[in-house]
Amino acid sequence: MQNMFLEHLDCSHNNLTTIDITQQLALTYLNCSYNNFSTIDITQNVVLTDLYFHQNNLMTLNITQNTNLFRFTCNHNQLTSLDATQNSMLSYLTCNNNQLTTIDITQNIALSKLDCKNNPLTTIDITQNISLVELDCSNNQLTNIDATQNVMLVKFVCNYNQLINIDLRNGNNSNVYRFYSIGNPNLYCIYVDDKNSNYLLSPTWFKDTSAYWVSNLIDCQTIEVAEYALENSLLIYPNPNNGNFTIDTENYEKTDIYIYTIRGKLILKQLAVAGSIEINLSNNPKGIYIINIETANNSFTKKLIKN
Repeated sequence: MQNMFLEHLDCSHNNLTTIDITQQLALTYLNCSYNNFSTIDITQNVVLTDLYFHQNNLMTLNITQNTNLFRFTCNHNQLTSLDATQNSMLSYLTCNNNQLTTIDITQNIALSKLDCKNNPLTTIDITQNISLVELDCSNNQLTNIDATQNVMLVKFVCNYNQLINIDLRNGNNSNVYRFYSIGNPNLYCIYVDDKNSNYLLSPTWFKDTSAYWVSNLIDCQTIEVAEYALENSLLIYPNPNNGNFTIDTENYEKTDIYIYTIRGKLILKQLAVAGSIEINLSNNPKGIYIINIETANNSFTKKLIKN
């Protein structure tokens, strides 16, 4: 490719495996989506502002020289790491459906949208992304999200992780139009600006029934004590098991029992009266299940393991 003054190149929806754009120094827009690239050299294209590379087979991609990059999408590739620390102008980043175990966005203060769902990420640091408006990090393995510095955040989606802590106390909760955190069975306390605010009653604020809105550590500790007492008054045994187990509800007149897969699919709903109830999941596959038990005044969630 000899056109040194080419600024806009769209080669999407082909079966390309290689392309040489190292001489296209004026290139600002590049769309190579829906091809079969496993690698590409864009280190010489330093004025690139828009880069689209979804639906390829990329294993690695070096964007450290593309310091003018504003919009970058690389969904549905095989990337395992992403370093965006040199892309200080980056505002829009979608990197979902890769194999990312690390992502560094600590220098991207202009970043307004981040979509990193469907990766095996265990950690993510968004504390420096003060312009962040939308975040979707669902279907990862995250345990902690600190959003206290994201004062412009209005969309927060983190379904199906391993979260034990979410801190959303950034002073902007009243402007959030979507909060989803379902599928996090170990998440008990979600820190918000005001646990008594009416916006938390909106259907656009959606959490597991086992999680609670809290405003401070004392709120969380109070809930943990109550949860401990409740959990020990409702026994599930044996656990792990082979699919046959007992739920002891003798301390409660009536309980509703819901059993879900780890992905949130309801597989059993049953009413129990005071006493004990035998459950049979022998026809269901091995794995982790979530049991939600609701009494007249309380509810709690417990993890069940079928061997």
